[in-house]
Amino acid sequence: MFRWYKNAAVCYVYLEDAVWSPDANDMATALQQCRWFTRGWTLQELIAPRLLEFYASNWQKIGDKIELCDFVSSITGIDKHILLGGDLDSVSVARRMSWASHRKTSRLEDQAYCLLGLFDVCLPLIYGEGSKAFQRLQEAIMVKTYDQSIFAWGKLGQKENHMIDAEQYNGNRDIPWKPPSDRSPRLGLFAESPADFADSGEISPADHHFAHSINREKPPTLVNGGGLVNLVILGQFPSVSYWDQPHVAMPVNAEVATLLCHYKGFENKLVALILYPWGDGYFCRSYELVLVDASISTNFFSPGTKQRHILPPRPYRVQSGDIVLRRWEVSFARVNQVVQAAGDLYLKVPGWRRRYGRRVFHLQDDASDYEAIWHTYALENTREVVALKLCRALTPGDERRKLCVAAFLGLDDLNYNFEDWDRRGEQTLRTPEDTWICELNGRDMLIVKAEEMPLECGGFVDVLDVQLARRRTPHTGHGIGGPSKSQDSQ
Repeated sequence: MFRWYKNAAVCYVYLEDAVWSPDANDMATALQQCRWFTRGWTLQELIAPRLLEFYASNWQKIGDKIELCDFVSSITGIDKHILLGGDLDSVSVARRMSWASHRKTSRLEDQAYCLLGLFDVCLPLIYGEGSKAFQRLQEAIMVKTYDQSIFAWGKLGQKENHMIDAEQYNGNRDIPWKPPSDRSPRLGLFAESPADFADSGEISPADHHFAHSINREKPPTLVNGGGLVNLVILGQFPSVSYWDQPHVAMPVNAEVATLLCHYKGFENKLVALILYPWGDGYFCRSYELVLVDASISTNFFSPGTKQRHILPPRPYRVQSGDIVLRRWEVSFARVNQVVQAAGDLYLKVPGWRRRYGRRVFHLQDDASDYEAIWHTYALENTREVVALKLCRALTPGDERRKLCVAAFLGLDDLNYNFEDWDRRGEQTLRTPEDTWICELNGRDMLIVKAEEMPLECGGFVDVLDVQLARRRTPHTGHGIGGPSKSQDSQ
């Protein structure tokens, strides 16, 4: 249809709800209220023709597109040079989407189908697929262009809504769980409808050369219902991820992912997304867009360019008896951070990182000792590895198997027969809450906090916080490289 309108010698627009008036101001008011300017399909009818004439309800000619260009641009937001036949590719994807953000269609799928010509893509029309049509449109645009403004939809804000402080990240202060109605949704890479681009009309590509470069190296692809995209990761900050079954608020390291896009009037800043890891290498995003102080530098940006697989989070399916690791990473911690356990203060150990492990473990009630689950950590710049063993044991006089933990210390020599390693301790954790502190090497301590939480469908799961800390030396009040005693009290 777009090509059909574009090749026409002249097109006529009959505005049945526009009452003609010889007074220009009255005529302008009548045009502003015309339904024709709010319909999705009429967007291509407005842009594509070289000559377009407007007629009022009495078939009195109002004017053509060239004569009314300034007025039509003001009420539709479409650039004047586009109305006069300019190249659509000279306008960012986000801006073209914003032209349709306030337009309506009778059928949901037509929100996408009416835009095919504006982006020069072809899609089969499948009525009945609902909002999937608009996602298919974005997918087709993504693989066709280097313009990352296709991802710049949402509400432009100043900061992320779910930041937490160091005390909450360390586990010294609880992170309150919030119901879905009180938190920002976690979303996938693509917008739900053109309305999500309502605030994106002033966003445009910032650097054509670098954008082309990263697209050539690893073009964006579609994998497992999401997008695998090259993004510049500027940094991390502590945030929170919420589970609804069980009710768990889990600390995560959210990422600031820069898009190669400017916002008009802020050319010294770049538009960025907030990404949240949710397991197995997957990320989701929030509805918020932020502006970050950064200018594109190939030498700086190339090392920070990472592939991120972004799609809506899929809820974990837990069942009674499962083990959930709520807090397990400590690589974000600085050496002067303090963690409290069993009434004592310990310094967080920097550099500990998780080697292997998942977020949810399932242990059968009749699992033997050999069917235990292992969770391993390594200390960077050394060969030391800590293995945490999780299993269940039936204690005398108790009808239910309780969670047992054991710690092993070894060297990273690719020999993962952990039972041959140095067993540093083991304990059966009591319910509903318990804390176990295991000394590993006279300096480093393993702290395991366990909390039994009910499930709405019945039964319980064990929620664990696993941390590695360093015992403070009594004569100075701090460990190696740690803070003074007065600093700890702060």
